[in-house]
Amino acid sequence: AMLLGAILTGCALKPHSILPHVALVASAGCEAADLASTMYFVGKGTVREGNPVLARYQDFPLAFTTAKWGGATASMAGLWWLHAKHPLLATIGLAGNATVKCWIAARNDRLGRAVPVR
Repeated sequence: AMLLGAILTGCALKPHSILPHVALVASAGCEAADLASTMYFVGKGTVREGNPVLARYQDFPLAFTTAKWGGATASMAGLWWLHAKHPLLATIGLAGNATVKCWIAARNDRLGRAVPVR
């Protein structure tokens, strides 16, 4: 485990490393999976948006998509901007974001198969 950590840390710190790019793409993909699964299961009536700021828009697809993707884009852009000065920290942030958003998308899928909440 320590060897893997050292390899990943070394890769993230190299100026032309692919690891931050992979983390950015994974983060965007998981954000998209979260958005798609949330919208699908909200439409079926089996889940609700858990974020109270976004919950008010869940019945308005265009506003919901704009708000949710706008926040996701802002967080990814901020972490990518951080990458110029702190590549390891930015890579960890992007990987963490991807992990959380993929977990949320998987949770949406699990909850979405349950009894409707409406």
